[in-house]
Amino acid sequence: MNKIYLLFLLTLGIAVGAQAQTTSESRATNTVSPLLNDVWIAPKGHGYVQLSQTAIYAQQFYSAEGTTTDMTTAGFYSTELSGRLGLGSHLEISLQAPLFVRATRNAVRFRSSQRVQTGDQVSTIGDMTVGVKYGLINRKSFVLSGSLLLGVPTGTVQGGESQLLQTGDGEFNQIIGLDIGYKISSFYVTGGVGFNNRTNSFSDEIRANAGVAWAYNRFLAMVQANMVHSLNNGAASATPENIFSNNVRYVTITPKLAFAITQKLSFNASVGGIVSGQNMLKAPVYNTGILFQF
Repeated sequence: MNKIYLLFLLTLGIAVGAQAQTTSESRATNTVSPLLNDVWIAPKGHGYVQLSQTAIYAQQFYSAEGTTTDMTTAGFYSTELSGRLGLGSHLEISLQAPLFVRATRNAVRFRSSQRVQTGDQVSTIGDMTVGVKYGLINRKSFVLSGSLLLGVPTGTVQGGESQLLQTGDGEFNQIIGLDIGYKISSFYVTGGVGFNNRTNSFSDEIRANAGVAWAYNRFLAMVQANMVHSLNNGAASATPENIFSNNVRYVTITPKLAFAITQKLSFNASVGGIVSGQNMLKAPVYNTGILFQF
């Protein structure tokens, strides 16, 4: 926890210096889609709520050495309610609440013995995340923001008849990060770095992301790259064939498209592909969402 306190104090120090640079003329109104990495701060009393669906269907996983290994087909499906609310020109709060999470494992029939290994499933809520974001520099065309996310283990760690299926990782964690965004005409560039302080014998993580986006009329197209690098300072991963493994490392590329149905209502869809990984599923991540701005 000392690592988090030091980083948080550093962020507060940057905020004090940046606060003096922000004039009333440059105070940002959120002219950027909230899909743009959530970098821009929502104005006071404004924000969005989104209902989204995520699906993963995996038949392979990355081992601790990064090699690909076959596995019993597994599925992970999550229906999530998320949202953000601006509390001022520099401050907003956020919530991610997986309301219904289903993890499955298919049945297997062995050819030689004809023995059948029965399938399994568990359906519960998932781990929730609450957060706060502060705009260190918060302008229409440029923003630098600091954030603190708190992971709450509301999901199931030992589920199904096998007690091996999970809808959460069973640990409290804290992610502190810095995000940056820059707007040039209809083009946007975003990036961020973060540190994930994990508990319950999970390894801490360094995280980074970068994205580019283009907005035209009602359309938004974006591509984002994400990286997670485990510090391997926790226990060894016992179950690399699920999404809640320990000592995870990966690089993903995710294209996303969005369409504004009305001025307040929009639809978005994305497919995340993994470039490399360790101790994690090797499968695309499909996501769709309906977003309402207010």
